[in-house]
Amino acid sequence: MLTVRLCSEDKHAVIGKTKFLWPEQCLPNEITVDENQTVILRGIGNIARIPLRQAFFSVASIQPTKRSLYIGTLEDSVPSVSVYASLSSLQRTELFNSLVVKISNCLAQEDLNNIWNELLKLAKKANVDPSSHLPIALPTHIQMVLLKVLRKCINEKFFDRVLTFLIHSRLISDSKACCKLVELLASKSLIQQAIDFLRFSLVVDDGTYTAFLKMSSNESVLESSNLLLALLEKPVSSLGLRLTVSQELTETEVMTLIERLILLGCDSKRDDLFDKILKLMAVLVDSHSQRFVWDEKCHNVIRDAACFAATMVFLIS
Repeated sequence: MLTVRLCSEDKHAVIGKTKFLWPEQCLPNEITVDENQTVILRGIGNIARIPLRQAFFSVASIQPTKRSLYIGTLEDSVPSVSVYASLSSLQRTELFNSLVVKISNCLAQEDLNNIWNELLKLAKKANVDPSSHLPIALPTHIQMVLLKVLRKCINEKFFDRVLTFLIHSRLISDSKACCKLVELLASKSLIQQAIDFLRFSLVVDDGTYTAFLKMSSNESVLESSNLLLALLEKPVSSLGLRLTVSQELTETEVMTLIERLILLGCDSKRDDLFDKILKLMAVLVDSHSQRFVWDEKCHNVIRDAACFAATMVFLIS
């Protein structure tokens, strides 16, 4: 995420600013303003065009002698671009060429033991606050290397520490890598790390969400409830999730999840949770509806789900 500020000549007064996603690790290396009052940012392989409309920066035009557009920074200079975790926060984020580059360089090695040792050093030194780090998507093959290292070193003494460090750094984001990570977490019943991953992830796609549902269905009731609560806080696409669930989860797993969602709804005192439970339950029922009709073992669960849904709708309407 880049934040662009239009400043007064003394750099103290911010006339306006905007933010947008920039897909490269490096900041734009060329900045121009064309005749249409459009700021053009050029990077290694991308171009961003920012119209300087009055509604955008609250000014109609740029007067070069009085106003300047500042983007970018050098490591040994006063930063001329402000990149914040949010526009309401003044805490400066860490630049790309620090933690992320260190981890990327570490993963570029061939020896998995060396990679593990370097990751352990970073984990011991780092005090990762996700609000002060820009998230970045590592290339898929690099993320898969990371998963390979974690699988190899899963029994190491400081595995939990390294895993927590990587989760908080939000470097695992590729759909395939996320699903592999969930499989790893499920193999060791690492519920707290799974919950942390959900909380720190900016986006959870349908495949990853379904993988966590599968993990939840195979845990104890208590652990499953904690994981489901974390899942319910993430937005989902009903259509996409329904299709993925129908392909990846068995009837038994879906029935288990429905039963536990009912228990969660009965025990919960949060009104906002009821709606989320009903929506997820609807996805689960729809995903296997035809199979449920022909399987008598599922009929009682479907009746319970219908009764629960009717009661909840009555209570919250």
